[in-house]
Amino acid sequence: MPDHLHLIVFVEDPKAAQERLAGTLGAYARRFGDRWHRVPEPAPIPDRKHLARQVRYVALNPCRSALCRDPLSWLWSTHRDVVGAVVDPWVTADRLADALGRPRGGFSARHHRYVSGDPSVAPGGTALPVPLPVRGDRDGVLRAAAMATQYVDPADRRSRRRAARAALALGRWMRLPVPVWRSLVDVSRSRAYEWAASVSAADLDAALRCLADPRLRDPVGVAATPTSPLQP
Repeated sequence: MPDHLHLIVFVEDPKAAQERLAGTLGAYARRFGDRWHRVPEPAPIPDRKHLARQVRYVALNPCRSALCRDPLSWLWSTHRDVVGAVVDPWVTADRLADALGRPRGGFSARHHRYVSGDPSVAPGGTALPVPLPVRGDRDGVLRAAAMATQYVDPADRRSRRRAARAALALGRWMRLPVPVWRSLVDVSRSRAYEWAASVSAADLDAALRCLADPRLRDPVGVAATPTSPLQP
């Protein structure tokens, strides 16, 4: 969120985790001249029923604050990870299903329906993003790759490289003319083919979801659209 964050984590020592988080946020504040409130005492979640509610509460925070209309449109939420729209996700559908004691099969769809069915979004829920075989222009491919890798900081070399690989894989999968998909990233021909082939099926799937769904391709919280080749 713009002025605070929510974390749901498994920790053996909540106090130590609180101190580590406070240290990280303090370093961030000193580095960027920002101000951060005191980290509150961690609150234990008693059971899986309450865990499901807390996960939904965190995912819906931007919607209830009128910052976006769909939880998928908030770039900073791991709800995007759970539905398979992020390369190298922090929270996978399988991991969350196990934590909640739910079957893994079809979990993403059930969980998204549970979260997006809240009255703050849509009583009937919103559609689950799917990797449709869509066409996209060069800028659209770049933006989809950037969003799938949560690429927002030009100074972050690791994010740039992940986004570059995703862009190459997207361009090749879409069978764009070779000069076009190679122009997405400023690397040699051999490196372009190597990187395009190195992207996993799950990562390509995440990028395709972002390409197909405007909620993922044009999320709230991003100030600029990549319009030039991704520099790894």
